[in-house]
Amino acid sequence: MISEIKKTFGVIFLMLMIVLVLGAKEEIIKFPGKFTSISAFKGKIYLIDSENVKILKMTSDFKEVMFKSFFGEGPGELRSITGLEFSDDSLYVFSEGKYLKLSHQGELLDEGKSDGFFVTLSGGNKVFSRDVFSDDKKLLKIVLQADTLEKEIFSFDITPPLGYFASAFTYFIKPKPVLGGRFFAVLKPDLNASVEIFSESGNLIDRISPPMERIPVSREYRERFFSSLFSDPRFKDEGMQSWVRENVYFPKNFPVIQDFYVSDQNCIFIKTFKRKGNDVLFYSYNPDKKKLTEIWLTDQGIDLANQSNLTAFSDGRYYYLYYDDEGEYRVFFKPWQ
Repeated sequence: MISEIKKTFGVIFLMLMIVLVLGAKEEIIKFPGKFTSISAFKGKIYLIDSENVKILKMTSDFKEVMFKSFFGEGPGELRSITGLEFSDDSLYVFSEGKYLKLSHQGELLDEGKSDGFFVTLSGGNKVFSRDVFSDDKKLLKIVLQADTLEKEIFSFDITPPLGYFASAFTYFIKPKPVLGGRFFAVLKPDLNASVEIFSESGNLIDRISPPMERIPVSREYRERFFSSLFSDPRFKDEGMQSWVRENVYFPKNFPVIQDFYVSDQNCIFIKTFKRKGNDVLFYSYNPDKKKLTEIWLTDQGIDLANQSNLTAFSDGRYYYLYYDDEGEYRVFFKPWQ
């Protein structure tokens, strides 16, 4: 009897320790909206409601700080939200051809036209991500702007293969500041995929290349891709769905890198397509120690290559936004260390 009690107590104690160590939790987002993106900065969580052009800002324990609409065409308003970028004193909100610069309290500080997403570095230089059409090609260019001078960092051909309307792996490559904006990092999605770190003047100073592993694109991934796409009311027609299935290109293998993220502590996380059940393989990289470490983190499905904004890292936490079977938005979070 005593031995059974000890055994039971040991199991309970072990389970408790696992919960304490992993610290994994979930939070249901109880605010109305269609949330399609999560970001985090210095312990605050930001969700984008793409349908209503709103931003929901919350504390780390999911209490509302700001829930603000930007919809409109006047000053301080946008027709859509395509991304967020943070600095110590401001928040940039991007739309097609326009940006807003806000205080962290949501007050409008500045606005202007923009021909692409950009980050502002500590010395004032800006790094742009631009889509450029040249002849029959669509190029993605990373450009460093210093005063009135521009320097092209690299250019990548994102034209769909001949005979196809679109590619399933269309990247929205955005530069990201590192070490307080003294450097910036960019995903270079070529055959030898890497994350490259540049100085403020645009000189390459580091290259992070995770192990090359070719993973076949699964039927499950294809079906999830189309399921997500066809949830859009514009694709309800069955004839349209059939045409899209025939005209979207899928390569034989996944790219090596899905996306990368930079935490408040300037640790870089590279997300791959390698999975074990609900876990996905990341590589964490410390720019100071130049050490690449393999870590497995949970998500609740197969992220699409063009929807990798469902992941964020901040204040020692890993966040994952997903839509559950009951129709509720949830944020899974846990300490990543």
